[in-house]
Amino acid sequence: MQNSFVGVYGCSGFGREVIPFIADQADEASQLARLPKIYFVDDNPPSEMINGYKALSWEKFSGLQGNKKAVIAISSPSTRRSIHSKILKSSVDMLSVKARNVVVYDEVKNR
Repeated sequence: MQNSFVGVYGCSGFGREVIPFIADQADEASQLARLPKIYFVDDNPPSEMINGYKALSWEKFSGLQGNKKAVIAISSPSTRRSIHSKILKSSVDMLSVKARNVVVYDEVKNR
């Protein structure tokens, strides 16, 4: 079975807020597969570990062997666009994250 990894791009407050939702989604999906390994991803990680999760540079994360997905947890629109472009050019897929109690109506579309 192939290894599975999720990278939260952004080590600050927003990234730390997103991690529990990813862990919750992964736990829900794990009934059919193994849990993914979750990392913080940052161009310059401030430390090796953040809130119990290993922090990797983009180069190290994107170089991992296996199925990789990333979520962008950064508030700056221009920075998000730049990171999104970098992810789209790589072998890493984007991940959509939401809480279990979120209601998404029929006419809402992701851009």
